[in-house]
Amino acid sequence: MTTALPRGSGPRLAALLALLPCAALSAQVPAPADTTPTPPPAAAAKPKKQFFYFGMHPDLFAQYDPETDQVVRKVKFKNGMAWDSTLSHDKQRFFVVTGQQHKIEVIDRASMEVVSEHDFVEQGYILRIRDVRELPGGTHWYVRVERIKQQIDRYSFDPSQQLLYNVAEKKVEKRLRRLPEVIDRMAQISPDGTMWHALADDGDIAVIDPKTMKEVGRIDLHTPQAGGMGPMRTMAQDLFDGQNPDAYRMLYTMQDPVQKNRSMWGLVDIDLKSNKVAKVEEWGVSPGIGFGLRIAANKKVAAAMGGNFGGGGGGANADRRTRLSLYDLTNGRKLKEAYEEFRPRRGLVAIAPDGSKIYIGIAGSDFEVFDSELKRMKTVELDNEIAGQIQVLDG
Repeated sequence: MTTALPRGSGPRLAALLALLPCAALSAQVPAPADTTPTPPPAAAAKPKKQFFYFGMHPDLFAQYDPETDQVVRKVKFKNGMAWDSTLSHDKQRFFVVTGQQHKIEVIDRASMEVVSEHDFVEQGYILRIRDVRELPGGTHWYVRVERIKQQIDRYSFDPSQQLLYNVAEKKVEKRLRRLPEVIDRMAQISPDGTMWHALADDGDIAVIDPKTMKEVGRIDLHTPQAGGMGPMRTMAQDLFDGQNPDAYRMLYTMQDPVQKNRSMWGLVDIDLKSNKVAKVEEWGVSPGIGFGLRIAANKKVAAAMGGNFGGGGGGANADRRTRLSLYDLTNGRKLKEAYEEFRPRRGLVAIAPDGSKIYIGIAGSDFEVFDSELKRMKTVELDNEIAGQIQVLDG
């Protein structure tokens, strides 16, 4: 599931209403009644060419071809440096925070152009947009903002807010102290575009109606599927990439119910029509994947990174090498492992669509590229420093 958003907190209602005459403040509010579900993009009959999309300092957004290892298109933001970017549910647009964190620019992926701008300036306040979350239907966003009040002799920090924003009308419709509780933990839009899917405390997936914010279904993952099994915990990425409206396919981990100091892992298929687990394929003992798992577009291989991440502590004799690993996603076996030392703040950022190359980046204007044997191939120097998350999408 997606990363959970931090909860904000608000002062007394009277004080907030005095500050916000244009909109009511509410702890929970349902989505607009006219929400029209946006279906996911249809899965292609044949694999399409894949590209990487990412920001570049100071004010650019780039499309990168991993076959040629070149930037093929760029778009310049209209309001300066980017601070955060979010991919739309239909994977056709990016919502990018710019303008000293009070504007959102929408980039159309097909044309690689800025197609709209949204300004969140508020009189008497400095606003900082922290993140954008699209609602089912795509007509509204939740925009989390921090608010700094400009007083005569000082600045003061007001509680953060979640703004329910009408995209077409460019208008804030509601101001919330926090997100509705039912979607405040790792919620994402369902593949068919009609519901929220939220992670429950017990590891289940709760199905939430966006109009009523009520739970209307649940996918049970905590009940053992068979004797000798335990509760399952799904990993983040849907291997169908949201293109199958009827199913999820995810990696999972499970504590061994007998040898509790180890965990198992495997693949689980979830039927979204019946909200039930359809198939479980157990691969055995988890190899200890580490962090930053990246799954190739062909879904046959994944890369992971572990160790000290370039510059870990422990004194002069500490091992500062980073472990790189490749895994076969047809059977869960480790394919390759290698140890490399990187400069500080470097991390695994992408894997080529066919799994033939992995990319180390962040904190610099270059990619360090390794082949499928985890041998160093080359360093790709770019014109600008890489910024933010790298998305691997069909071109």
